[in-house]
Amino acid sequence: MTKRIARLAVWSMALAAVASCADNIVDPKLPQGAPPFTAPALYTTWWDMTKACSGRSGSLAAISWYKVPAGVPLELDGQSVSAYWSAGSNQIVVSAAVTEDGPIIRHEMLHALLGSKGHPRGEFLGSCAGYVTCSSKCAEDAGPAPVIPTSVPRVSPTELIVTAEIAPVTNLRIVEGSYFAITVRARNPHTYAVVAALPTSAVVPDARISFSYTINGVGGESAQIYALDGSASTFAAGETKAHVFDFFVGDGFRQGRVFTGPYTATVGYGGHFAPILSFTTR
Repeated sequence: MTKRIARLAVWSMALAAVASCADNIVDPKLPQGAPPFTAPALYTTWWDMTKACSGRSGSLAAISWYKVPAGVPLELDGQSVSAYWSAGSNQIVVSAAVTEDGPIIRHEMLHALLGSKGHPRGEFLGSCAGYVTCSSKCAEDAGPAPVIPTSVPRVSPTELIVTAEIAPVTNLRIVEGSYFAITVRARNPHTYAVVAALPTSAVVPDARISFSYTINGVGGESAQIYALDGSASTFAAGETKAHVFDFFVGDGFRQGRVFTGPYTATVGYGGHFAPILSFTTR
């Protein structure tokens, strides 16, 4: 059997901004050689995810898509970005490197659904947190998290109910070349609000780990999501928080890509894990 290749990819939500947006009536000038492209079928899945988490409706077909070739810089307002949405003609411009990056694409889709370049906390760090990326610039735009009263109980993540599921999947066999997502959910079963005491990272000082996964198998990998602020660990009574991890089959050695073969997935929140998932890619 091929030796398992393990790698650690640390995903920090406090990185520099990778996506942006523009409220301009006139769209920003496109970089040279940025042709339009048709949204792939996968974008329909991501659009439906974004509509569901935001509670907004809209037409994916109404968005115009442009792809900037590899090696060509993409800038907006003098800043380097990976993608942006523009209100002028409801267009999304993406760098070639991120056309299959679910959190970034869904971030821009959320802008299109909201019809605004802003980053309201209720959506980007609230209902759609875990579905869309929200970097340090996004979090800054969203404003500070509400102050958590000291009267709110601090609890171990083990007091939460953590579950996970794979979709789309047929008898847990995922076809080569396809996309699948593992969604992790953490629910507060109590009738009162709580704050989960998240563990600290051994890699990044003072960073608190929220959601994480470890894939065991050929080309296995692991990743951690760092809590951006207090909203990531504060649960209202009965509240559920979720995070979507995106994967593609048959193209290994890159984050979120797995080879064909049998796998198990250990996923959790704050070091408290859901039952192990077993699946086979072929």
